[in-house]
Amino acid sequence: QSPSRRAEKHRDPNRGDCDDQEVLLVLIQLLKYRPDGETPRPEPRGLRRECTFSAADYTRGTKAMSAALDYVAIHLELAGISYIEGQRDSHGRVVSGTERVLTFRPYELLFRRWWGTLVELFNAGHFASVLSQAGHLSKGAVREEHRARLDLMSGLATACEAWESLHYEAAAQGFREALREYAELTRLLGLEDPVRRACETVFRIWNARCHGADCGCGLLLDERTAVDLLAHADRRAAEHRYDVAVALLYRLLEYLAQLGLHRRGLRSDDVLVDRLPENVRAKWESRVDSEGRLKVGLVHGFELLADLGDPVGRRFAELYRADRSPLKPYLETRNRSPLAHGFQPVGPEAFEKLREVVTRSFLQEFVPNWEAGLRDHELPRFPEG
Repeated sequence: QSPSRRAEKHRDPNRGDCDDQEVLLVLIQLLKYRPDGETPRPEPRGLRRECTFSAADYTRGTKAMSAALDYVAIHLELAGISYIEGQRDSHGRVVSGTERVLTFRPYELLFRRWWGTLVELFNAGHFASVLSQAGHLSKGAVREEHRARLDLMSGLATACEAWESLHYEAAAQGFREALREYAELTRLLGLEDPVRRACETVFRIWNARCHGADCGCGLLLDERTAVDLLAHADRRAAEHRYDVAVALLYRLLEYLAQLGLHRRGLRSDDVLVDRLPENVRAKWESRVDSEGRLKVGLVHGFELLADLGDPVGRRFAELYRADRSPLKPYLETRNRSPLAHGFQPVGPEAFEKLREVVTRSFLQEFVPNWEAGLRDHELPRFPEG
């Protein structure tokens, strides 16, 4: 059945014409009707893409028909709604040659709503969704101002997504491009300071990596890296992704061991045993693998630091080996999680307990002002409202 025939079911048999509600029903059915058959259109976005540059005209429509057509046009995100006016004759018809087309663009009316949704998604960290939606909206953008806003948000979403993946080089490039290409718009939106701060943070972390001729291991040597890992862990915990949050705390602790060894001229992925003092060399020579390399992870990294007389290494050994260890159970929680070697879920308690011991007993020694420094590791946020 066509939409018009479906509307006949709602018609009063004692009346010759449809009422306003029936006209609206007919046009709403157009949203579901496919001219090639009776199958309803399953995905409205497909038709929206087809109609991006189409317009609806309601010049000859009644008030009810015009209102219904406006509803349909807005729902389908059409490029425009037009009305032809001009000098009229005695019968109310527009005189030929005096026509003037008035056009209203639904996109501009809806952009504020779409923008508010994008801002909420961006500030919640859903950058993949932002990129998908902003890309779709940008194709139908009418005003250059709207397109610039969408492009800026897409650029910042890409940079933030790189930062969340600890891809510091790509994040720094993305933030720099946003500041360079949209300088005026970032100021207008109040984003200049947070984006500049984010850019400086990720650039300093990336620029401080080890690339010396005598080592060149690529380890990130700026202590901001440790604070950044903590900031990432806090964001994942805020999303209730405690397994990822605990894994990041584990990586933070392991990074501190790597940093401590590096300061002593040792690489955790290839410890040169001949550089160790004689009183500990024999112990560690027995742990060299079949390839002639000594690799140390988190626990053995701190154990080696303790053997070298490092106070942080000794503190780790003390806490880890204690009868009621405040550290070992939560590190094992990470090992038993689906992100490591098991299937045990990770809850908020494990995150909170491990965060407390990592920050107070270890991070404090490397970055005394880590709490104040957390602000520099916040993701930029768009103003809401």
